Amino acid sequence: MAAVLVSFTILAGATAASAQGHVSSDGWRSKVSRVTSPLPQDTISDDSIAKITHFDWRNVEGRSYVTADVQQHSPLYCGSCWVHGTIAALNDRIKIARKGRFPDIMLSRQAVMDCIPDPKNATAPPPGCMGGDAWMIHDYMAQQPISDETCQPYEARNRPEGCTPANQCRNCASPPDDKPNAPGKCFEVPNWVGYRVSEHGHLPPGDVFAMKKEIVARGPIVCSMIADDEFVYRYASNVERHGGVFVDTRHHTIKEVDHDIEIIGWEDEERNGGPSHWIARNSWGRFWGEGGYFRIGPIGENTLFIETDCAWAVPTFDELESALDGKWLGDYIHGRVRVPHSSRFSHRPRRSSLASENRV
Repeated sequence: MAAVLVSFTILAGATAASAQGHVSSDGWRSKVSRVTSPLPQDTISDDSIAKITHFDWRNVEGRSYVTADVQQHSPLYCGSCWVHGTIAALNDRIKIARKGRFPDIMLSRQAVMDCIPDPKNATAPPPGCMGGDAWMIHDYMAQQPISDETCQPYEARNRPEGCTPANQCRNCASPPDDKPNAPGKCFEVPNWVGYRVSEHGHLPPGDVFAMKKEIVARGPIVCSMIADDEFVYRYASNVERHGGVFVDTRHHTIKEVDHDIEIIGWEDEERNGGPSHWIARNSWGRFWGEGGYFRIGPIGENTLFIETDCAWAVPTFDELESALDGKWLGDYIHGRVRVPHSSRFSHRPRRSSLASENRV
């Protein structure tokens, strides 16, 4: 037991702010706006949003619009919160835009790790586990597509070869007959389904009404914050003292911001005696926090700087819809192959009935 306690003490003593993965691009990112449609912050009134005292994309009229939870630090420790917070919001926004219809899309976190370039040095390796922020991903996806998780699963590491075609989408062959225990050769799949963003931007710092309007109108947002030792290691004990909400009144500075998360909703009314708060998804597994999620507040007090730097993007998924419309099929080697016009048919699942007479 003593050895376990010593190990935990050493781990907790290593400042949590050292490696979660947020590295702001504010000093060098483009100031050119990629906004082409009216912004919710301008089209929804403050009075209208003030009437919504509770909102949570996990339960909208009894239906969840969030995709699966994942873990950034497995199978290896990796400072990729900037990837996870951003991709989680994009995954959920795709699901929301498609009204929850099949299939759920999980964009490839590893392809993002391998392909998003260093904005300060185009000749440097992609930053990956060394950190970045939402703007870097949104800006890249406004110009280039990203594959989904079935093309390239997460490995929690920086691949030395970077953004090769095989690192965007790959498949593997069976072992050779004379070496049944050897790994099969892996190869590039050249034709895969890509996802982009049509527009993206940042919300005004500290504007909680703008945050709420964007969340309600188009889906979750990604925000940076401080993940200090109290948040990382003592989240459970902190929320026990504050009615289920993480509260931190200590002095912090903007230089401590090191983490990116997804905000999916809020609660303005007291809950179990706790204050108003944001409802957010983390990327440390379901064993952490509230099943992988957390509550932080009070709203408007910028706890851990969570209301300072929030971003949004509008994802596009035309190639997915093209597949579901029967415009192409895929094979094991080449990926998607266009289907002749005369033989197109819909791949969309037919609506099923749960009426008792139709049940087996």
